[in-house]
Amino acid sequence: MCMSFEEILGQDNVIKRLKKSIKDKSIFHAYIFEGPEGVGKKISAFHFAKAMFCTSGTGDSCEACSSCRKMNHGNYSDYYIIAPEDKNILDAQLEEIQKIIAKKPIEGKGAVIMIDKAESMTVRAQNRILKTLEDPIGDTVFILITDNASSLLDTIQSRCITIKFKNIDKKIIKKYLIKEYDLEEQKAAMIAAFSAGSIGKSKKLYESEEFLNFRESGINLAQRLGNLEERDYDDVLKIFEESKGSFIELADILEYWYRDIAIIKLNGDKEIITNIDYLSDIIRKSNAIELKKCIQIIELLEQAKRDYKMNINYNLLIKNMMIKIQEV
Repeated sequence: MCMSFEEILGQDNVIKRLKKSIKDKSIFHAYIFEGPEGVGKKISAFHFAKAMFCTSGTGDSCEACSSCRKMNHGNYSDYYIIAPEDKNILDAQLEEIQKIIAKKPIEGKGAVIMIDKAESMTVRAQNRILKTLEDPIGDTVFILITDNASSLLDTIQSRCITIKFKNIDKKIIKKYLIKEYDLEEQKAAMIAAFSAGSIGKSKKLYESEEFLNFRESGINLAQRLGNLEERDYDDVLKIFEESKGSFIELADILEYWYRDIAIIKLNGDKEIITNIDYLSDIIRKSNAIELKKCIQIIELLEQAKRDYKMNINYNLLIKNMMIKIQEV
């Protein structure tokens, strides 16, 4: 199994940049790895650290030297991971790291400290790390992992190089799922479409029988939603009420359904259909609804998701959304 930078999918520009900095010996003392969850930030930080410690000098890990073997076995003495204790990264955790890196490195020229979920650092913790970033210690390198760099102090951001990770193309995720789990192409394509550009999310969806059942229920609801009869209204309302904690996910399923219908009506491009396993139903529905109405329903679902995130009364939100969808 490959354990070098080649393991990382869909982040070619990032990896090229990191490898070049090692090869050119132009490594900075602090980085922010920013991007959506599950796109490879943490595994990239690990491989970046391993390649720095590697004795080959190629810009990537050789997988053969003592440093690479120790990193792979999780016992390289100068590599540290800081993660939230309960919900936050505390000042005391960073104080302890400061004491450690003030001493001579145990194995190499310097240490690498990876701070996971860096946005969870308390203000005191951020101010402590700021002091270290202002006055770097030896060859120590900090890598701050975060979904959103703007959640960090401006002064921290200004003292780090920010590396932006992007959502991964669903074709890459589909290929990964087929190779990793021996999935048939149609199921892999469906999971990849719902993964929102995240390898991490695609793994969770594959392993979740609940998601597959939830999606099927959501599609059944989508097929009913556009032409409800009065006797069905209370039944559908109950489905939404029971899905209060998963409304965003349910709304996404409904939205993808109407998006697929719109795509078929626009250009018939089956390659970008999310619910490819329901293609015949989508084509049939596309003959019964106007494109304009599909777009209006998608907009109503988007508005409902925004309202939900703003904690607007849920029952009122659902009733208003359903009334407007029926009007469409």
